[in-house]
Amino acid sequence: MNLHISDIRTIAEVKADFNKLFPYLRLEFNVNASERNGRTTSKNRISDDVKIGSIRDQHVEANFEFNENSTVEEFENNFFEKFGLRVQVYRRSGNVWLETNMTDKWTLQRQNEHGREITEI
Repeated sequence: MNLHISDIRTIAEVKADFNKLFPYLRLEFNVNASERNGRTTSKNRISDDVKIGSIRDQHVEANFEFNENSTVEEFENNFFEKFGLRVQVYRRSGNVWLETNMTDKWTLQRQNEHGREITEI
């Protein structure tokens, strides 16, 4: 699995690609790149129409490779290390989206499956 990251892509495009792979997960981009364990709020989320190139110093164009057995923690940390972009994975729970901070050790596949189970009850 991979996500193509380049300066000309928008946040919305990357988020849509991620959501195609994991329909019960959502990716949010955070402006507080230095705060790994900080909570994400609507104030520090980056708008969907923003181009990737305008929010980072590392202008690397590449495919971000990962697999469904990557933990959320690995995925988020590796994304930051490779592109200098802070992301937060959310899991769908019915009609709401929950941060996965408490379950960052779960794999993306497990998170997605749990979201499906909860949402389809």
